[in-house]
Amino acid sequence: FFRPSPQAMRPLWWVPGGLASSFLVIGDVGCSGEGYEELQANVRAMHRRAELNPPEFVLVPGDNFYTHGVASDHDPQWDKILAPFLEGPALDVPLYAALGNHDWLGDPAAQVQRHYRGGRPRWVMPHYWYTAEHEVEGGRVLVVVVDTQILAPEETWDARDRLPSSEQRDRQLEWLRTVLAQATQEWIVVVGHYPMYSRGPDPALDSRILARDIKPLMDAYGVDLYVSGHDHLLQRFEDSGLVSIVAGSGCKLSDVLPYAAPQMVWGEVTHGFAEVSLAAGEMTVSWYSSNGTQLRQDAHRRKGKRRYVVQHPTETAAQVRPWTGMEAVTGMALSFALGVALEKRFFFLRS
Repeated sequence: FFRPSPQAMRPLWWVPGGLASSFLVIGDVGCSGEGYEELQANVRAMHRRAELNPPEFVLVPGDNFYTHGVASDHDPQWDKILAPFLEGPALDVPLYAALGNHDWLGDPAAQVQRHYRGGRPRWVMPHYWYTAEHEVEGGRVLVVVVDTQILAPEETWDARDRLPSSEQRDRQLEWLRTVLAQATQEWIVVVGHYPMYSRGPDPALDSRILARDIKPLMDAYGVDLYVSGHDHLLQRFEDSGLVSIVAGSGCKLSDVLPYAAPQMVWGEVTHGFAEVSLAAGEMTVSWYSSNGTQLRQDAHRRKGKRRYVVQHPTETAAQVRPWTGMEAVTGMALSFALGVALEKRFFFLRS
């Protein structure tokens, strides 16, 4: 059983020499075969950027291991995927990771278990969903990591025998609602694998489910930034003041649709990562390619003050159980019916 750590709501450590002002984002890093050289180049560029502007932490929004996740907390893929991040001191910061759909094709609990191997965790995942708080120059930032595979289980394609239960989905939504409602940090960043909007190659149900279920919560409680991956490109969207970014080109590249969601501001199909800087009342999102070239930079004003109380997950990772056979059949039928209904109500795009 994996018990949520009290540290999940507190800063784990800071960059030596004072408070940092930024954090980095790179998603879909799970290439241990084809694409590994691209991952290495991407992370080397992150090291160079971190030497110039030390980050407080790194966000890794899922698909951490291709193609079928990991089998255990000591799977050989761990050493290979983490090696580029450990090459120098510039990225000696927490890696806050979310689970993606490919991670669910292996043993997702193994990635949680890795967090509890002892010592100061570089790989931070104390639960399937969790929070962390850091102090940066621009104030306190609350990182809220969600498991979008539990929130939108219909998208687990060839892993339907291990779909999470609808009860777990409801518990995660209630937990998210409580955390956001009680937060008073100057900045709130929500991290999940599936994007809410995307110009990626395969519009699907997961984004529409997220837009229906968590977008209203993020709007109501003043979330500043939603971070995702899944589609292997770099994108920025803006909707009702919420900035949403897709940074999923850690080691692969996607095709794009010939048309874009109306919320789309910018996008580029290239290997790269994002840097988010937080100053007094202002958030700046900068995009870098894997050769270190800055591609774009945008500034945004902070939304406002919030309330806050410490909140922890109410169940352990081991309690996220697969559906039974009957639940899976029922879930697939409901998911088809819901997809038809939602298709008539939404026409923004995802990956």
